[in-house]
Amino acid sequence: MSNRYLKQQIQQANFAYSLQCINALTDSHEQVSYWRRYKKLHGDFVTNNNSSEILKAMSVSGFPDKKPDTSFFLLFHHGFYFTIPYWVIKKYGFKGARFIMTKESFDQKVIEQSAKDFNGDFDTIFIDDKGHFIHEILEAKHNNYCIFLLVDIPFGYNSQSVEYYDSKLGQIKYRSGFLKIAKILRQKPLLITSHVDSSFKNIHYKFEKIDNKNQFLETLENIYSTEYLTLERFDEFKKMCKFENEHLDFSHEFTFENQLYKFFPATEKLYKVKV
Repeated sequence: MSNRYLKQQIQQANFAYSLQCINALTDSHEQVSYWRRYKKLHGDFVTNNNSSEILKAMSVSGFPDKKPDTSFFLLFHHGFYFTIPYWVIKKYGFKGARFIMTKESFDQKVIEQSAKDFNGDFDTIFIDDKGHFIHEILEAKHNNYCIFLLVDIPFGYNSQSVEYYDSKLGQIKYRSGFLKIAKILRQKPLLITSHVDSSFKNIHYKFEKIDNKNQFLETLENIYSTEYLTLERFDEFKKMCKFENEHLDFSHEFTFENQLYKFFPATEKLYKVKV
């Protein structure tokens, strides 16, 4: 069995399982096709930037004319979230961008790629136990950099940086450290989210001042509940949320070289099926 084919089938199984657990499964093939179209467009932006379909063919709305009174921005792994640093720098004259993350985060690769393709000043600030990152974020603020933190958790995290929010979907994992960083910067963070229409022709950006964690968690829950088909890692949603309604018996069947297989996403077990 080819690794590519197997990975594709397991991804589709995990995707359908996530839909089932949030009671949103209708037509998994149609839904996964839409999701993959979204991911392809977002990946195209990260690798091709100015020549990407997002910048060449989509209309953008929602950015205020006035520069925000903060340099600290929160993001979710949702929608075309990586266009946000691009537009914030372009529209508001920031020198560049800094991304706060742990060394376990897989977002590092995206930052490295974007630094090359955007031809801009993009770099990471790693959270460390000794607190050296505090000096770096204060320096970034002083030098007119916009500072970003991804506060939902698709993967690449440790247990010490995670808290749980009880939602109607289950227990949602999130990073609460943004409140400490806001205190250090003496700035209230601004949550920016991107919302894509079903035709992939229009992107609307929403700006929300965050005064407390419940405010941002309500927004996160709403996005998870209604805009799940533009969640970057929806196939790994079980790593982001302890589902209220688990379906341990949910399975995905597929055939390869005349052999039937059955995969159970909840336990990640793959079995050959006797016909």
